[in-house]
Amino acid sequence: AVFITVEEMEGVFSDAPLPEEARLSLATLNQLDDALAKKLVHAVGEVLAGTVSGIDAAAAVTKELKVEPDQALQLITGAHYLVVAAVRSPQRGDKLQQYLVRQGVAAKLATLVVAKVQDRLSLLEEKSATLVPHFPTLEELRWRVDVTIITGSLTRSMRPAVLMQMTLSDGAVQTFEVDSDKFQLLRF
Repeated sequence: AVFITVEEMEGVFSDAPLPEEARLSLATLNQLDDALAKKLVHAVGEVLAGTVSGIDAAAAVTKELKVEPDQALQLITGAHYLVVAAVRSPQRGDKLQQYLVRQGVAAKLATLVVAKVQDRLSLLEEKSATLVPHFPTLEELRWRVDVTIITGSLTRSMRPAVLMQMTLSDGAVQTFEVDSDKFQLLRF
């Protein structure tokens, strides 16, 4: 038997890699000086909190960093995904900072992200939860059994089929037919 400590188990579930968008912009984000990185993380935090629009933040970052708008959008996107990953991570404080550093984030940038997350945690968690895609849920399921009677010159065969109709929470209605073997699989 192999025993795993609680600390090792936390590492298994919490060391998920950063989103691809954040990893692609890490090289540029890690090269920013402290003042510009602080302004960028602050701007992203304000956009996530809903106090500033993304367009206004992009214009401010473009002006502050003196870069092309496309490069500013790349930096904002990378910082946005970095902050969202930090908010969604189960770790907080020093453990969150260590996680970010293990993912390739510069120590100073990781400190800024952790400070922003701790400063506005409840608001950022609430806003990031609204950004998660939600799929419709099953509201109603109706079904009936149709039996097709096949007659031939020598044999008579009956083939049951289950007609199912799902109503989803977004109002969509899906109708489909399932043969009896597949319906039995659905039951179990």
